[in-house]
Amino acid sequence: MVRKFKTASVIGGGVIGSSFTLLFAMGGMNVKNYNRSAEGELKSKNNIETYLNELVEKNVVLEEDRNIILSRISFTNSQEDAIKYADIIEEALPENYAIKKEFVKTFESFSDRECVLCSAT
Repeated sequence: MVRKFKTASVIGGGVIGSSFTLLFAMGGMNVKNYNRSAEGELKSKNNIETYLNELVEKNVVLEEDRNIILSRISFTNSQEDAIKYADIIEEALPENYAIKKEFVKTFESFSDRECVLCSAT
């Protein structure tokens, strides 16, 4: 049986996290992108829009799909909110064991039993 995911969260909004956020949205999923700060969120939004504009310019994505894709993306500064929202979570945090270990504890506290955790590590 193939499982169809409807909602995703990406934990981290750097280059990798922004890329995964866009990828999930392009695949038709509603996505929440988690960032620790408003500054990180703004950077992630800018990255996503830049990447999407490049894909439109290269005819990988149609211009008329641009706003539809962006409408699937939302942002949060709460890991709990991001975890509770998603069927699948892509962890794209810095390569730091203590940070990742703490995130896994948070994930285990708030995730649904069926939620799938992936890592960009």
